[in-house]
Amino acid sequence: MDTSQFQADILPILSDAARLLAQATSEIKSTNAIVLIESEGLFPELLSAINRLIRKLPAGNGIDIILHSLGGTTDTAAAIASLCRVRFGSFRVVIPFLAKSAATLLALAADDRLLATSGQLGPVDPQVLHPEKQIWFPAHSIREALERVEATKDPLVKVAMADKLDPFLIGAYEDAIRASKQYIEQAIDAWQGVNKTAIVDTFIEKYKSHGYPIDCKVLKEIGVPHTSLEDKAERLLGDLHEKCMDVLDRYNREQGSIILTTDEYLFRLGEFQESGKFTIPIQLQLPATKIVSAP
Repeated sequence: MDTSQFQADILPILSDAARLLAQATSEIKSTNAIVLIESEGLFPELLSAINRLIRKLPAGNGIDIILHSLGGTTDTAAAIASLCRVRFGSFRVVIPFLAKSAATLLALAADDRLLATSGQLGPVDPQVLHPEKQIWFPAHSIREALERVEATKDPLVKVAMADKLDPFLIGAYEDAIRASKQYIEQAIDAWQGVNKTAIVDTFIEKYKSHGYPIDCKVLKEIGVPHTSLEDKAERLLGDLHEKCMDVLDRYNREQGSIILTTDEYLFRLGEFQESGKFTIPIQLQLPATKIVSAP
């Protein structure tokens, strides 16, 4: 992709998405909002891209993150949460569809979670960086390998399988799980009237499947505070989400991200990146204030 193709094919779609964002923010009573819809993963490289846009938004008054992500690293998720809380005082995560793994951690760290009917969180199962090879591995694959070794009855087979496990990955996996537990414990520390041990267990230990859907029903059962989106907001955010995902699917689903506010955009696709301001800034459509005349 080059700049001319981006301007002809992608930028008009991003402009449409920004208009939908402006309408949706009116419905959810947002003062600041940013869209983060990505397929490249919540990794450190994405953190600076997010900061590039949110630092230009007015500080205070909170911010809403419209989020779609299958995960990444817990450190990146925690860093995004910190950026939002320090600059804006509070933040909400809005989930039109999926916020999995490390993105779930970001959602738990928020002051509220706004979920569409089909919105899902998932087990916090982060990516693990091999200390020597500098390659990312999903934590669930390491856990599955360890469980297979543990389940093997034949001692000779067990030894042979254990020898094939990379000790660097085992250590990195154990560190990642400990960090995930710590992050979740910190995120829910102020929650009142909930079984915090059960919540941590649900997101770390309970489900063996990396992709298990932790939906509104499960969240209610374990006492995780959340808010269901109203119909109009859900429709607008669903349309926004689909526009962005269609773009990523069309070009390169594995390596893309769309980050935008109502004023600016940042589009990444593999090595290609384009950013800028919309020609006509699209203002947040906040509810009109009723003016009462003095008697």
